[in-house]
Amino acid sequence: MKTYEQVAALWQLQCEDGEAKRAEALSKFAVPFAYNSCRIENECVTFPCTQEIFASDSVSAYTGDLRTLFEIHNAKQAHGLLLDSLQARRPLDEALVPEFHRVLTQNTYDTRRLQRGERPGAYKRHAYGVGKDTVGAPPEDVQEEMAELLAELDAAPDDQPLTAAAYFHAKFENIHPFADGNGRTGRLLLNYYLLLHSHPPIVIHEEDRDRYYDALAAWDTSQDLQPLIVFLQEQTGKTWLGMLQKADRFAEEVGAEKARALREELARERDRRQMQTWTTWRSGLADMSHRSPRRTSPSSISSSRPAAASTSATPPPRPKSRPLWTRWSASAGSGNRRRRPASRETCARPSRPGSTRTSQTGDPLANERQMLPGISPEIPGRTAFVSIRAPWAGSVSRRGSRSSLCGTR
Repeated sequence: MKTYEQVAALWQLQCEDGEAKRAEALSKFAVPFAYNSCRIENECVTFPCTQEIFASDSVSAYTGDLRTLFEIHNAKQAHGLLLDSLQARRPLDEALVPEFHRVLTQNTYDTRRLQRGERPGAYKRHAYGVGKDTVGAPPEDVQEEMAELLAELDAAPDDQPLTAAAYFHAKFENIHPFADGNGRTGRLLLNYYLLLHSHPPIVIHEEDRDRYYDALAAWDTSQDLQPLIVFLQEQTGKTWLGMLQKADRFAEEVGAEKARALREELARERDRRQMQTWTTWRSGLADMSHRSPRRTSPSSISSSRPAAASTSATPPPRPKSRPLWTRWSASAGSGNRRRRPASRETCARPSRPGSTRTSQTGDPLANERQMLPGISPEIPGRTAFVSIRAPWAGSVSRRGSRSSLCGTR
């Protein structure tokens, strides 16, 4: 009964949405219900004819009997009464039951019943056959039986509307309170009770009439209500299967629409972040150009500076840098030449450059030449052979004259 539960839940949601949703669903329910309910007892009823009468209250190219047209027209009027009573929340009592019957059977009683005193909207005065093995309640007990049935229905719990409606319908058809139209009246009252309790109404389809009669017979013979409950649940799913499929399609469309909207939102967010990053980068560049000094050409710098005095001296030329290997050579006549140091054992600390100590001969480097045995005092700039111990080697190597390698200046 999964389908029945889904339909019941969907109907609850429609009731919560408001009266407009329920009225729209009931307007689509009216024609199928009227057609099937009338056709169960009258094979002359057709669906196109029912549609025409509900749409325009007229019919074209009809060749059937007049009573069939009255039954369909009365079904339309009874549907209007159901909507009005439902809006007014009228209880299902002894005043409403005969009123529904009167609207449904007006101008449909045959001559025999009318001659026996039977009238639409009044309980029966004579016994009439019901089903195969029963004739219903005796006419004198109908009033009491109906009062008892309506009292039981009023005391039924609200959480089991389908069970209460099935009980009411089975016992109503067993009592058979009217001379004619009990089936149509009972099915309309069944749906009115269900609608009062926010349950979807049911179309008992004419092609399932045999199962419908068997379910009523189970109650008549053994008071077994379960077959009728199961049958009504199946008919509920069958009635609103189209609504359920439409809801599924709507859910799929809504899901696809939500997915598309989510993709568009993600794309907009990505574009927004890219634009924000680009704007931040541009603003950073603008700040940097504003803070950094403006670059000028050399010509503009020279033109902006004041002219130098004509009497200023020309700056001396920059000294040329000697090659690295020539810095170890001792230049003749140089006061601060650089010499290759001898070993720590044989070399004494020379005087500081710029020292004012001079020898008696007037040579400012005489003292240094005397203190450095590796320097020949006779030949300035010539270096005698000395022992140089490499820091990573333990042996003594002999080096030749540096002047022979680098030359003298």
